[in-house]
Amino acid sequence: MDNDTRTLLNLTDLHLNFPHHWLKYKVIKNVRVAQISCTLSYTPRACPNCGVINRGQILKYGFYQAKYKYGQFRAQPLVLLVKTQRFQCPDCHTTFNATSYLFEKQRTISRDLRREVILQLTRIQTIKDIAHDLFISEASVQRVLLDLADQYKLNLNYLPETLCIDEFKSMRSAKGKMSFIAVDGDQSCLFELLEDRRLCSLFKHY
Repeated sequence: MDNDTRTLLNLTDLHLNFPHHWLKYKVIKNVRVAQISCTLSYTPRACPNCGVINRGQILKYGFYQAKYKYGQFRAQPLVLLVKTQRFQCPDCHTTFNATSYLFEKQRTISRDLRREVILQLTRIQTIKDIAHDLFISEASVQRVLLDLADQYKLNLNYLPETLCIDEFKSMRSAKGKMSFIAVDGDQSCLFELLEDRRLCSLFKHY
């Protein structure tokens, strides 16, 4: 893969090495998927488990195959098949894997695809539509949404002078069948969302 193609696909990690025939197509669930094969390997500076500096004692310990969903190109899903290097540290007797800033640990979608999911979540559309457009599962979209919710910390030390409240249909699993929404009427912005709109839950929360 040449540098221009790397830049186009944002596969700019220099630790990724691509074979001569790096692109293959495969039909998965009646969808033609482009599969990009590569190898992720390098010489680690230190052991991430015990912190010992690598002076040649950390050994390469084979490979394992990782698969990452990488979004789409020309309305066609992309999948990265990454042959990932494993290492063994003789000091703490543990193994660890090569990492890349393109991927998150224990995630099956790339960082680029996660950013695309976040962008889609800012628009008015359903989780099902986002999952369909990006060729991923609804559960993957929901996990990104939950991660964003965990990062958002409410300031519950005050109530706005004008508090606008209403109920709305959110999810089938919502308690009481309807959910609760509160808006800051002065700032015209969302103040809070609660799964349950029933008075017993509202009194308990506030």
